[in-house]
Formats: sequence, C-alpha cells, structure tokens
Amino acid sequence: MAVQFVFLIILLLAPLDALLAAAQSMAKPNCQAQCGNVDIPYPFGMEAGCYLNERFRIHCDAKNTPSLSINAINLDVLRISVDEGTIQVNFPIFYSRNCRGKESNPMIANLEGSPFVYSEKGNRFVVVGCNNIALLTQNDSIYGGCMSICDDKSSSSALNHASCNGINCCQMKIPSHLKSVNAVFKDLDDVRGRGRDQCKHAYLVDKKWFSDRLNSSLEIPYSVTVMDYVPVVLDWMIDYWIFDSLQRNGSLPNNETYYCRTYKSENIPSNDQKSMIKCSCSGGYHGNPYLPAGCSGKLSLHQT
Repeated sequence: MAVQFVFLIILLLAPLDALLAAAQSMAKPNCQAQCGNVDIPYPFGMEAGCYLNERFRIHCDAKNTPSLSINAINLDVLRISVDEGTIQVNFPIFYSRNCRGKESNPMIANLEGSPFVYSEKGNRFVVVGCNNIALLTQNDSIYGGCMSICDDKSSSSALNHASCNGINCCQMKIPSHLKSVNAVFKDLDDVRGRGRDQCKHAYLVDKKWFSDRLNSSLEIPYSVTVMDYVPVVLDWMIDYWIFDSLQRNGSLPNNETYYCRTYKSENIPSNDQKSMIKCSCSGGYHGNPYLPAGCSGKLSLHQT
C-alpha cells in the first residue's frame, strides 16, 4: 500500500517538474543553455541565432569555459543574471613594476561601444600595500583614489587581520558609467621609507566576493598576490532601438507580464547609442523578459 502511495505521488509531481523545468529555461528555445556549469540565458547565447547580436555572443571552448569578447579582449564568464542585469567575469589585477613575475600593464577590457559598464553597485576598488596610493583612472582622467598606510606595530601583523580599513589595505566605491579602468601607483612620502620597494597591487573586484572572503579568511585581501584575476561585475542592458524593433515585429509582445526601464548615460555622446533598456518580469511573474512569453506566473502545488 505504501509503495502504491509513493508511486502515485511521483505521478502527480512529474507534470509539475516538467512545468517547472520549462518555466526556468532562460535560453532561447532549441539553444544550448549551459557552457560548463554556467547558465547562458538569452539575450546571451552561443550558436548562431541564439544570441541577440554579436555583442552578446558567448564562446564555449573545448574545456567548457565560457568567455565574452569585448573589443578584442576575451573575459572568462563566471555567472550571468537576467534578474540583476549583470555578468560576472574574471578581471586582471594591477601590479606595481617591482612585483616579480607579475604583469604591471595587463590587457584591460575597454567597454566603449558595448552594452556593458563596470557595475557601480557590484564592485569595489581595492588597494593593497604599505604606504601605497593607487588612483582609479579612465582615459587618463582620475575618478578616485585610495591610500593604504603601513601598520606601525609590525610588518607581519598586517597579514593577521581580516579587514581592509586603510592599514595596508583600503577600498572605495567606484563611480557610475565607467567604461574603462586603469590604476596608477604612487608612493606615500614616509621618513622611514617603509613600503618603498614593496610589491603593491590594486584591483577592481566583485563587492560580495570580496566581503565573503574578508569574513572567512585571515589572508584576504593579501592572498590575492598569488592570483592573476579576481571576479568583477559588469552591468548590461540592450539598445533601445533594438528593443523597439523587437516589439514592433512581435518578437516581444507588449503585455503585463514584464516591464522595461529606459536609461540615459551621462557618458554617452549624442551621436552614439542614446538610451538603453533593462527589462524585468512583473510582480507575480518569473522567467526571462527578453523572450516571447518568457515571464510566466508562479507555479503552485495547489493549482488545479
């Protein structure tokens, strides 16, 4: 009797599982939805006809590592979110010239002309080193800076606290609409000459990733000296004219299941893309608002 009851439950839940799987599909129909363990939701895609345009094309190599090409620079993709309008990528660390075995001028993706921007809310600029000043720049213009002073007690004690509050490490918010970033290192004047020959580094980093590791490790942020890349968050949207054409040709029906907002960047020149669109499913709906009928109602065990 018990076996029959369990079998009946499985039969009842099977259609619901199929509905859930269909509702959670974020890729374009008949398109590959994953590369390795990374989900690839539309407007991103890998095969021809599966992405909105070339700027959203994801390359999946023989090792199942997804990457995004922006202005001839390939960035490894770690995560894509439609709900948040973000993509997490690996980003190189800036090192001073006296860091043995490290590249002081890494190839940095310039996001100009792309639908991507370095996320103001999702990232922090972190500077590490004794008496180190690093300036965050874009196109030779200074957009901020951060200063880390020496630990007066001992040089080793800096490695024994999980913080980044200005002593051997500092962090700052980044401005909005950044399309390119660079770091310029300067020594802080010090009568003892502390930190003058020390390797210094700075990096843009996913705020949540950095915070989680500060809370879980006594070595962060100093252990990144053995790393070449850290995760960074890019915000993405689609061009307004593309969205408008999709609605006019019926690819995106205009209904109550989703809504979109228009954004105008202060850094976008008048002869460039004038506005961008970011879409979300309306309250009570979930899914992918960039697909036809992509936002569906909540499924419930009590539905009949």
